[in-house]
Amino acid sequence: MDTGDRAQAMMEYMILMSLALLLLSTILYALVLQMSGASTEMAVDSAQKTVNRLRDKSNLIYILGHPSRTETRVNIPSNVEKFYASGDLILMRISMSSSVGDAYTDVYGVVRGNLTADFRSICNPGCSPGNYVVVIKHNPPPINTINLAAE
Repeated sequence: MDTGDRAQAMMEYMILMSLALLLLSTILYALVLQMSGASTEMAVDSAQKTVNRLRDKSNLIYILGHPSRTETRVNIPSNVEKFYASGDLILMRISMSSSVGDAYTDVYGVVRGNLTADFRSICNPGCSPGNYVVVIKHNPPPINTINLAAE
């Protein structure tokens, strides 16, 4: 085999390896995008479950009236930007991965009564992910609100 044949074989081998690396990098890129999308979907689903649980328990306490009280365990996902309850609204803002900049989605629940909340142990100033116990109680009649407090 002369040097011209060896050089051609080496060039063909390099072209083949380049195409294989291009295909592999495309597959890996698509896989990473899919995984980040799944992570965002799981965070939104977890936030929706948390808001629904707080809404349902708050409605129950509202119907039962004073001196009703209950506790519930909630999960705060890692990408929560804002979490509060005020008026008749429980809201959790989730940051989402986006190629164009900051993107958010709001997960919310509407309750029957007026709410007050103290989520300083969860969000002060940034929200910390994890499991928390939230105490939900009905305040006495002059105030007549439902109070949510994270412990």
